[in-house]
Amino acid sequence: MKITYKGKNYQIEGEKELSLFFEKEEIPAGAVFYIDLQNKKVIQRQELFKSNEVEIKLFISGG
Repeated sequence: MKITYKGKNYQIEGEKELSLFFEKEEIPAGAVFYIDLQNKKVIQRQELFKSNEVEIKLFISGG
């Protein structure tokens, strides 16, 4: 799966590698959403591997 995050592309294989990527990039799990770049829709983490190209966006709700 190809992931785009902060304008950079990453190749991720499997859930373990994805978790390591999140840890390394210090991405907070509760402040993230994913966009399937092929279908142009927001998807959830468990749907990530059904897509080939995903963009990760940080979203922190305030207030």
